Amino acid sequence: CINYVNEKLQQIFIQLTLKAEQEEYGKEGIPWENIDYFNNKICCDLIESKRNPIGVISLLDDVCNFPKGSDDKFLGKLSESFMQHAHFQMGGANQFVIKHYAGDVTYDVDGFVDKNKDLLFNDLIELGAMSQDSFIRNLFPEVGTLDKKRPTTAGFKIKNSIQELVETLSKCQPHYIRCIKPNDKKARNCFDNGLSLHQVRYLGLLENVRVRRAGFAFRQFYDKFFYRYRVCSDETWPTFAGDHKAGTAAILKVLSLGPKEFANGNTKIFIRNPETVFSLEEMRERKVAQYANRIQMFFGRFALRRYFWELECAGNDAIYGKKERRRNSFERPYTSDYINYRENYELKRMVESYGKEKIHFASGVTKYDRRSRRQRRIMLMSVQAVYVIAIEKNKDKDKVARAKKPFIYTLKRRTETSKISSIVVSSKADNFMQLIVPSEYDNLLECRRKTEFLSYMVKLCNANVQVSDVMNITIKGGKKRKISFVTDAKGGEGTMKGTKVSVAPGMSKDSKPNLPEPEKVQTSTILPQRSLIQKNPSPAAPSPSPFGGGAPAPNPFGGGAPSRPTPGARPTPGGAPPSPMTRGGAPRPASRGGPPRGGRGMPMPGMPRGGGRGRGGGRPY
Repeated sequence: CINYVNEKLQQIFIQLTLKAEQEEYGKEGIPWENIDYFNNKICCDLIESKRNPIGVISLLDDVCNFPKGSDDKFLGKLSESFMQHAHFQMGGANQFVIKHYAGDVTYDVDGFVDKNKDLLFNDLIELGAMSQDSFIRNLFPEVGTLDKKRPTTAGFKIKNSIQELVETLSKCQPHYIRCIKPNDKKARNCFDNGLSLHQVRYLGLLENVRVRRAGFAFRQFYDKFFYRYRVCSDETWPTFAGDHKAGTAAILKVLSLGPKEFANGNTKIFIRNPETVFSLEEMRERKVAQYANRIQMFFGRFALRRYFWELECAGNDAIYGKKERRRNSFERPYTSDYINYRENYELKRMVESYGKEKIHFASGVTKYDRRSRRQRRIMLMSVQAVYVIAIEKNKDKDKVARAKKPFIYTLKRRTETSKISSIVVSSKADNFMQLIVPSEYDNLLECRRKTEFLSYMVKLCNANVQVSDVMNITIKGGKKRKISFVTDAKGGEGTMKGTKVSVAPGMSKDSKPNLPEPEKVQTSTILPQRSLIQKNPSPAAPSPSPFGGGAPAPNPFGGGAPSRPTPGARPTPGGAPPSPMTRGGAPRPASRGGPPRGGRGMPMPGMPRGGGRGRGGGRPY
C-alpha cells in the first residue's frame, strides 16, 4: 500500500513540475525543446487500472470474489496477465516483482487473498450495534449507513482513499521538499554517494532542474502584469492607448532586458530570472511611494500654510534692516526639500543611523575649505543636527560595483545644533553664512536658500543670527582665518578670491517681502446619522429627535452629555434652541468631543508646538 501511495504522489509531482510545465510552453507558443523524463503512469496503471489489462488490485478483487479463490490462483492470474509488462516479472516461489520508480520490490503472495477480504459482514455489524454495552456499541458507528451490498475489499478502500487524496492535492498549489537519505546506517557524518545518486535519479530531480534551468521562473497574464507594473514606466502611466501586450513590452523596456531574458506567449509574459521581477517590485514600491509623497506634500503645504508663513516671517525678521536682499529670491515660497530627500533612501539610511531625526531642510550648498576652494556638498538640517554630505566617486575595487554605483554619499560632518553658538551672515546681498562651533571648528557655506535655512534654525532651534562684514573663521587646528565682504558691481551674488568676497549691490536692507497672513478656512464636521433611542423609554414619552426640537440630542462623540448652545448663536425658527452644528448661519465643529474650534488642528508627531492659530506646528515633509 505504501508503495502504491508513493507512486501516486510521484505522479502528481511529475504532472505539476515537468509535464504541465512543458505543455504550457507549447500552448503559449514559446520555442521549447522537450526534455525527456520518466513518467511513472505506467506503474500506477499496473497497480490500479480497471480496464484491459486490469491492474493488480482489481485482479486481486476478482480472485477474492470466487469462493475457491486462493493465493496460488492470484499468482497464476498475475503471470497470465502481466508476463509481457515492462515493469512486472515473476520472482521465486509464491513471489512476483514490480519495478517501481524508486526500485524493484519483491512481493510474497502468501496471505494476499485473506487480507484483502473484509469478513465483517453487515449482519455482524448490526448485531454488535444492538449490544447493551455502550463500549461495544461505539465500536460500530457505521451501522446507520449500511446497505445490502457485499462488503468492499481492502484494496477497493485503499484505491478510493488514494483517489480522494489526489483530488484534494490537485485543488491546492503544493510545494515540495525532497529529502535525501544519506546512508542506511542511520549514522551521522556518513554519506553514501551511490545511494544518494540513486535517490536523485528516481525522484526525477535531474530532469526537474533541467526544465527549470531552460524554462522561465515567472509567468503572468498580460492584463494582470500590465495593471500591476504600469506605474513603473512613464510610457504606460498614467494613461496608455495600446493593448495589454504592448503595454507589457513598454514596461519591460525600462529594465533594458536582453532578448533571452523574457518571452512573449499567446496570453502570458514569461520572465526567465526572478531578479527581474524583484527589480520591478522594488521599482513599483518606489513609484507608489513617490506619488504618495507628492500628494502628502501638496496636502501638507495646504494644511500647514500658516506654519510656513510664520517660518518666512521668522527668517525675514532675523535679517530685516541688517542685510541687503536679492530680488530673485526676495518673495520666494519655501519648499524645504530641494534635493528630493523624501525619495533618497541612501540619505535616509545615513540619517537613521543616528536615530529618528526629522529632516526639515535639505538643499545643495557649496563649502569653502581653508584655501577658499569650492566643494559641492549636500546640507540636511534637523532639530538635532546639521549634516554636511559629499558626493564622491566610488573607489570600490570591484569594477561591476563601480559601474552600477559610480558615485556614493560620504558624511563629512554632523554638527549638533546645540553646539552651534551662532550663524553669521554679511550685510551684503550674498549667500554666504558661517556656522560657529566654539568647541570644534567653523564651516563656511554658500547656500542660495540661506534665508529659509535661517528661518528653520531660528524657529526650531532658537539659533542666534549675527550680521557682520568680517567673518573670523576657526579652521581645523585652532587657526583663525578672516573673510571680508565688499561691494563690487561685478561681484554678482558673491565671488570669493582668497579672503575677500565681492558682492553686487542688492535691494535695501529695509526691504520687506509681502507676506499676507493666510486666511482661516472655514471647516465643518459631518456627523454620522444614527438612530438615538433611549435605553428605557417610557410608554407615554415620545422618542427624542436626534437634532433639536424637544429634548437635546446627546453628543455623538461620546460622554452622553448634551451639546450646549453656543453663546451668540442665531435662534432657530420656532424658538427651538440653536443646533450645536450652527453658529451665525455657518456650519462649525461640534463644541464637545469633536475637533478643536477655529480651524486649529491637533499637533502632529514630530512638529513643534509654538506659533499662532490655525496650526499645530510645522511638518514640512
